[in-house]
Amino acid sequence: MRHVIIGNGAAGISAALAIRDRRPTDRIDIISDEPHRHYSRVMLTDLIAGSVSEEKVYLVGPDFYREHGLVAHLGNTVGAIEPGAKTVHLASEPPLPYDRLLLAAGAAPNALSAPSTSDARVASSTPGITAHTTQGVYTLRTLDDALRVRRRALESRTALVSGGGMVGLKVATALTRLGLAVTVVAASRRVFSQVLEASAAEVFRHLLEEAGIRILTGDEIHTLEGRGWVERAHLRSGASVACDLVIVGKGVAPRLDLARRAEIACERGVLVDEYLETNRPGIFAAGDVAEAFDPSLDGRSPHALWPLAIEQGELAGANMAGDRRPYAGGVPMNSFHWDRIAVITLGASVPRGPQDHVLSKIDARRGIVRQLVFKGNRLTGAALIGDVDGAGALRALIQTGATPPVGLMESLLDGKLRKAWARWTMARA
Repeated sequence: MRHVIIGNGAAGISAALAIRDRRPTDRIDIISDEPHRHYSRVMLTDLIAGSVSEEKVYLVGPDFYREHGLVAHLGNTVGAIEPGAKTVHLASEPPLPYDRLLLAAGAAPNALSAPSTSDARVASSTPGITAHTTQGVYTLRTLDDALRVRRRALESRTALVSGGGMVGLKVATALTRLGLAVTVVAASRRVFSQVLEASAAEVFRHLLEEAGIRILTGDEIHTLEGRGWVERAHLRSGASVACDLVIVGKGVAPRLDLARRAEIACERGVLVDEYLETNRPGIFAAGDVAEAFDPSLDGRSPHALWPLAIEQGELAGANMAGDRRPYAGGVPMNSFHWDRIAVITLGASVPRGPQDHVLSKIDARRGIVRQLVFKGNRLTGAALIGDVDGAGALRALIQTGATPPVGLMESLLDGKLRKAWARWTMARA
């Protein structure tokens, strides 16, 4: 049997290893448009900050593919998928036939729509910044992106980050650690707007500002100015920010072009069933590109999260190899740690409908937030700042969909949960 995997990230590699464990002699081809062996996207901001070397970012050695009997097509682009002929067409190699195909190509950065006021005739590779723009504008998604950002950051004094979500704030902290004066501008009214309710976001914002990051919310870049290299950003509010580099950290979107052209069903991501198989028999999807079941939402949603990509990749690979294991869904977890700031969000961590309500315990002076989000009596999400004890127990409760007793909820809210959690799990056993 021949397996083709499009993607060399967490989902793709997890799938390849799951297949190899079950089918030692099958052919497995892995395709990636990047030239690098498997590496950790999670560590890219550490690379920018200089806390890890480039070599430490790699998760496998140079001989990994050969040792596991994997045929790697690195630095190669997929031109098309032909489901009827069960063939993947490559840009610079002969077509690859397959019996099972996995879509695990991940996500791409969302674009910055601001034009440039510079007369420099240099085009940037950043999505949304095309002609007549200044240099020094970057996204952060790949290892090459991180290396470019670090090189420019070491020559810079000021930086502007567009986006107040996880990507934007992690790169902002990395640049701050290099000694740059960093401003974050977010179009939303609060940082982490997708995962933090307003009162929690305000505590988090205060912690970031105390650490030296300037935060501007409810605003966005209108134009960029500079001759050759970016020098200043003009915001829609009329304010302007001096900057030697700009990072676009406005989230990511699943890479769906190949799937759509192959008439594979997509909505916000590639639609998959409980076995992570698409509407095209023999074609599976996993990781950032997949729209899979999320128990906290009681529905499907794409998530660009490393742990979920590993889970989905391993299960998709097992099913490609002949298992028939259903996916129970994964609870999304975001984690942010910098200096003395710790934030963990779980599941649907902000209210989304009239049935949702929030239990909170906030100590703004100490920078502590513990919030639990319920839909009716069911725990669907949580946000923890400062005191992140009990995140694992909360994730398990969200995953199971169980209705916990009031006493356990009070313990979880107070962060004093170990005995209460043990008693409750024993009672349910």
